[in-house]
Formats: sequence, C-alpha cells, structure tokens
Amino acid sequence: MITIFINGQSQQVADGCDLQQALSVSASNDQNIDLANIAAVLNQTIVPKSLWEEQQCKEGDQIELFSAVAGG
Repeated sequence: MITIFINGQSQQVADGCDLQQALSVSASNDQNIDLANIAAVLNQTIVPKSLWEEQQCKEGDQIELFSAVAGG
C-alpha cells in the first residue's frame, strides 16, 4: 500500500494503482465526487481523463479534483 493525497486528505491505495483506480476508490468513499464531471491535477499538472488509466500513482502524490461550474 502507498499513501496519496486527494484534495489534501490522505488515502491508502494499492501499490501500482493508476489514477483512474485511485479516483474510483475516492469517489466510492465520497458521494460528492462525480468522476464524469471533474478534472484531475496530479502534482500540479493537469492529467487528461484519457490518460488516467496510464498514470501510475506514486507514494506521496498530491491530487486535486476540480469540477466545472456553469453560470456567469
């Protein structure tokens, strides 16, 4: 197991876990996260959804999730 941080909260995930898997675990624990409507920033770099399954998580990774807000 490794420790990563999602929106500042520590989370234990399996070693070798990819970003998609880590976010899915986080979403299942937090009903306010809808993976269809968020953007992920990994260590201050935006990761396109098309690359979430290719991005392996590492010990201490900092992941921030952002959701789009409509309006003006």
